[in-house]
Order: sequence, then structure tokens, then C-alpha cells
Amino acid sequence: MGQFNVYDPFFVDTPPIPPHPDDPYIGKCDCCGEEYERRPGVRFCSWACKDKGSADARPDKACNMCGEYYTPTKAKQKFCGRDCHMLDLQAKNRRKREVNGAKKCLHCEKELPAPKAGMVKKYCSHKCRSRATYLRNIKVDMTPRKCMQCKELFTPKRSNGANLCSDECKRQNKRSLERQRYHDKKTV
Repeated sequence: MGQFNVYDPFFVDTPPIPPHPDDPYIGKCDCCGEEYERRPGVRFCSWACKDKGSADARPDKACNMCGEYYTPTKAKQKFCGRDCHMLDLQAKNRRKREVNGAKKCLHCEKELPAPKAGMVKKYCSHKCRSRATYLRNIKVDMTPRKCMQCKELFTPKRSNGANLCSDECKRQNKRSLERQRYHDKKTV
């Protein structure tokens, strides 16, 4: 039994038709030159040719870590190999650990103890970390302001819009408000 022809509608045993140069379904592979059944947007006969042809089309690049030239296998490849990639990740982690420079707490500016291997420590305690997160999330105005009672400059400890600097000023203010209300009631 002979080979059937795909182009014959009845699939009769006939010799295969040689590919015609003008046949739109037959193409030449851009990599190896072999003929293949063409599909829209396909330039290669196989995945192997596609990988090889794509790599040949890419110019050589310099590795971001060691500076050696290499032929990239992917368009966004930055390193010549896994070793250089891992060295770059280690360098990034080292830079993250040295963010604080003098290793001070980002909230209270106390000196930080040396962190354990692989850890990045930004705050001296859980309290400082929570406080910094709270302030960052609510964006509170913690600028110094004048106390309503004693007229001294102070920085509020909470975000509740404090206008009094201490408990003593709060007591004095409360007394003065009570006196004011008492005298207002008498005059009415």
C-alpha cells in the first residue's frame, strides 16, 4: 500500500505531490533551512530551531556582575550564569542590611545591636516598630506646637491632636474650664 496524499480529498493511494515553491503552506526554517508546514507567525520548523535562531539573533551582552560577554538565552537575561546571579542577590541583601549606615533605630535613633546572620533590623524593639508603622499609616502631624496652658513648645506623643504638653497642664486647663463654666452659669 502506498503513501496517501493529504492534499487529495479522497485520500486515495497516490504518490505524494512535491511541495510547490509558490505553495503558501510550505516554508523554509529561518535557522536550518528545512522545509516545514507553515502557520501564521511561525518562522522555525521546531522548538530547538526557535531557541537556537532566537539566541543567534540576540547580540552578545556583558554580564552585570563579572563583565564577561555571553550569548543570552532569554531577552531579559542580565547575568552570564547562576553564580553571578547569586552573587548579585547576596550584594543586594548586604546593601539592605547596611541601609541605616550607623545602625540606628529608624524611630527613636538608639544604637542597634548587631543583627543575626541574614536578618535586617531597622528598629530596636517591637514597640518602636509598631509606633513607626502606626505613624506611617495614619500620617499624623507630629510637629512641635505651643501648649494652650503654659505656652511652651512641645512635641505630642500621640496622634490625637494634643494641645497640652503635660498632665499638670491638663489639670490646670480642666480647672480653668470648670471655673469658666461656673461663672457663665451664674451670670445667666
